[in-house]
Amino acid sequence: MMISPVETRYKVEELERFLSQESFIFAMLEYERVYLTTLMEFIGKKEKIGEVNKRFKSMEQDSGFLKQVRDGEKKTKHDVRALVNVIQSYLPDDLKSYVHLGITSYDVVDSVKALMYKKAFTEVIIPDMVTLERRLIELAEEHADTIQIGRTHGQHAVPITFGFAVANYVSRFGNSIERLIQTVSELNGKCSGAVGAYNALSLLVGDPVRLEKKVLMKLGLYAEEISNQIVQPERFTRLVSECVVAFGVLNDFANDMRQLQRTEISEVCEAVESEQVGSSTMPHKRNPISWENVCSLYRVALGYALTSFLNQESEHQRDLRNSASQRFYSEFFMLFDYAIRRMIYGIKRLQVSTERMKSNANLSSSFIAEPLYVLLAKKGDAEAHKKVQEAARAGKLDALISHLPEEERKFIIGIKEDSSHYIGLSTELTKKVCTRWREKLNTSPICFYAKKSF
Repeated sequence: MMISPVETRYKVEELERFLSQESFIFAMLEYERVYLTTLMEFIGKKEKIGEVNKRFKSMEQDSGFLKQVRDGEKKTKHDVRALVNVIQSYLPDDLKSYVHLGITSYDVVDSVKALMYKKAFTEVIIPDMVTLERRLIELAEEHADTIQIGRTHGQHAVPITFGFAVANYVSRFGNSIERLIQTVSELNGKCSGAVGAYNALSLLVGDPVRLEKKVLMKLGLYAEEISNQIVQPERFTRLVSECVVAFGVLNDFANDMRQLQRTEISEVCEAVESEQVGSSTMPHKRNPISWENVCSLYRVALGYALTSFLNQESEHQRDLRNSASQRFYSEFFMLFDYAIRRMIYGIKRLQVSTERMKSNANLSSSFIAEPLYVLLAKKGDAEAHKKVQEAARAGKLDALISHLPEEERKFIIGIKEDSSHYIGLSTELTKKVCTRWREKLNTSPICFYAKKSF
């Protein structure tokens, strides 16, 4: 029986091989194999490496291996010790004592987390982010000239283009991609023992620091400069918090698209499938479900940010307060990627009403207050703002306009009749931003992930 909605509603199957409990156990098995074979090198037992690899391979292929580990944990009440016990049962007597010797559970656990999260982000999540960034660029470029009224505080401000509005998200989300790539690259591991000082390892090998570096290098990780029983917790805190920041960009864009689908605005809508239902009782409803779904998941995401910050605290060299809470990070990363994919789906099905945008932009001419004020102030009228404000509130802007020189009067009347003549640099900035981020996707470190995107 499944309880978590992640399993029933929000699962990204491609992430299961990196974030599932099963994949985590097998990743810990790989850490133990790499550590044991490396230890054999350092203590002069290289001839044993082939046998070790053979036995570990048999564990991977044994369909009953996972059950043995889980059954063992019920007895030991310790996940890593249960794994160690099972590993020892597969090995010949002369190798059993070397399994996990000199290291601690969180050498394994934190290193494996770093490794699996790196793979999840490199193989799936960041490529999905790149795909979304491309869709945003395409949407912004398509509507670089599409007139839309800008809105501040829920009210009409001055005209922009729809592409300009989207280009802001192109830049914001692109920045989040770059930050996440950097954060993922900084996930480190450890192989330094119970308090991070190589106490036990120093009894086994002459250079435990070199042993650590070699173990982690084989796994594709770097070692911390210094650690205690766990890796520096900020590594995982930054990863979660950067995801939450990126999620915040998704939420903001999704909320904008949701608002634009209000009946009285109707500037965009989401295409519906033939048998899709918007309400169980109101047959006419056509809801912005993709966008509201992203906003709803963001509310869940915020809780993980708090959890990650609390997990920075670990008394002295270690306590267990971050143990249970960190196990939920996999759920969070799954939700984050699901939201990204839901956003890609939403943009694909987004229908933009350019006519409605133009109609709404010309619905009110109140925006002419800004250019009118600027033209008056430009001529040295220190009371220009107050005069225009009073005239606007009294509905007497035309009286002020009539006193302008002919050229300026024609300009104000022209933008009053067609707001597309007062969009500033909306189109130019949209094209500039989109060009810059398209080039980044093709030439910067991001292009590595672009090749993997769907």
